[in-house]
Amino acid sequence: MINICEKRIIDDVDTIQVGCYYDVINLHKYPEELACQILKKLIEWACQPQNVTPILLARKKIDEINKDWLKHCLLDVAKECIDFSDYWEYSRLLELIVCVIPELKSEALQLCEDSEDEDIREVLENYKET
Repeated sequence: MINICEKRIIDDVDTIQVGCYYDVINLHKYPEELACQILKKLIEWACQPQNVTPILLARKKIDEINKDWLKHCLLDVAKECIDFSDYWEYSRLLELIVCVIPELKSEALQLCEDSEDEDIREVLENYKET
C-alpha cells in the first residue's frame, strides 16, 4: 500500500508524465527535456522537505535511475532547483549524492566552496572529512 507521502510524490511527478514514477528505471530512454523535468521533481522531493519520509522515498526512487545517465545529468538538474545558499537543501543534495552517485561528491562540494555562509561552510567541512 502506498503511503500518503509517496502518493504526493507520485501525483507531483505525474503532472509531468503520467505513470513515469513507476518507470524511472527507463528514464534515460525518455526525451532528455522530459527526463530532466522528472528528475528535477524527484530532486526537489529528495532535498526540500523537512520531513524525512518524502526525502527517503525520493532518494530511493532516484536510486532506481540508470547510473550513467544520472551521473551525467544530476548536478545540472540540481542547479535548476536547489537553493545552494540554503544549508538544508544543500545538505540533502550531498546526502543524495553520497547515497546514489558518490563519484559526484567532489564536484558537488565545489559548487559551494566559495560560500561565506557559516552553515554552508560547516556542511562543506563535514562532507570533506567523510
